[in-house]
Amino acid sequence: MGHISRYKLEKLKSNAINVLTSRDEILNTNKCDTCICIKLLNNKRSKLATPKPKFFLDKIASDLCGPISPNTYNSYRYILLAVDLATRYLEIRLLRSKDKVYPNIVELKNSLEGELNN
Repeated sequence: MGHISRYKLEKLKSNAINVLTSRDEILNTNKCDTCICIKLLNNKRSKLATPKPKFFLDKIASDLCGPISPNTYNSYRYILLAVDLATRYLEIRLLRSKDKVYPNIVELKNSLEGELNN
């Protein structure tokens, strides 16, 4: 956020001749308001993080990308991505329009549940 980390500054000082006049200049990076705010936010995010799912199909993340340009040779304009967060199994589907998202997700869910029994 505008300056390098304290570790990098100390390494720079040890490798260069009198780049910084004193160690106090290195320690002043702790007083950076932006760094303090970012550290507070990172601590909150780590405490609120949900645990990783342990079993296949416990949690699936999906994303719709598009419209892509140019279209594919079969006029597909959208890409549907679905990732199982426990196993990192990735499924990619090409779609011609956004109204095909829900039927594809239902079909994907049914096919994955069928594989779960296998």
